Amino acid sequence: MARLFLLTIAFLWLCTPVASHAAEFRKTMSANGRPDVIFVVGDFNLGDEKKFIHTAIDSENAMVVFQSPGGSSLAGIEIGKAIHLKGFATFVPDGVQCASACALAWLGGRVRYMSNTSQVGFHAVYVENGGQAAVSSAGNALVGAYLSQLNLAASAIVYITEAPPEGMQWLSFADAQRYGIDVRPLDLSAVLPHQVSTPKTSVSTQISAVRREVYEFFSATNRTNDASLSYLDGKYSEQVDYYGKLLSRQAVLDKKRVFFEKWPVRNYSVRSNSVGVSCSTTSECKVEGILDWEASGGILNSKGSASFSLLWIEEDGVWKISSESTRSID
Repeated sequence: MARLFLLTIAFLWLCTPVASHAAEFRKTMSANGRPDVIFVVGDFNLGDEKKFIHTAIDSENAMVVFQSPGGSSLAGIEIGKAIHLKGFATFVPDGVQCASACALAWLGGRVRYMSNTSQVGFHAVYVENGGQAAVSSAGNALVGAYLSQLNLAASAIVYITEAPPEGMQWLSFADAQRYGIDVRPLDLSAVLPHQVSTPKTSVSTQISAVRREVYEFFSATNRTNDASLSYLDGKYSEQVDYYGKLLSRQAVLDKKRVFFEKWPVRNYSVRSNSVGVSCSTTSECKVEGILDWEASGGILNSKGSASFSLLWIEEDGVWKISSESTRSID
């Protein structure tokens, strides 16, 4: 993709206002054979798929750039179908969130782009029932059918829909490769002019990256034993302050394996707005928050809440845990 086109996207993105409610659709026509740029910003509502189609209908080639916390899953699916039918590419910029319905729409891209700090999140479709979020079997069936149309593997469909309504499965490049979701890296900060770009190593960028790592960490703990351990294998430093004891990475994994075998069914959920991130440097960040959990194994069942503390260290460009502890608050 031409550098000039990336510079155009970067400039337009910086000039795009952030909507906090209803989704807005804006298109910038490109010249000299470069793709048009369509911005989708804000919450998805039923009927927004028609607005998107109206915006996109005259474009032969386009890059659809997303920023949205979610909204109507049906709108997200229909937008994704339209994107796929037109053969457009999709992109979530650096440090930007595209979750739930937005992530479903993003998946419709014939080519999907994100960066290391993009926040693309999935969870099961749900409905409100007596003020509580309940998984919608019909909604997830529609999602499964849509993902099948995109030729995603069964493992990818399970990954995309397995997080509970109150949780979020934050996509990483490693998970994308593991579950067969074709995603390509694209970092606008590499082409932004120096005077308007945000350095990759800024504390604000690191806070965003570490926050995503935390949600992914607890979400991965809800997977099968083997899948959880496979993820955790790359998430610990060689030496870890583990609940007040200095252990090797392998010793921590062994303890995790014993715990998982005792409690093979797990559901960890980080409480909304409880996560606090403080970075002493651009390569060391402490995270504290509250999580709710349920676990079962055979006739055993356990449920509760706990505060957690994690110290993350960036090693060779990868965030790893060097300290971990929790404390029951029940």
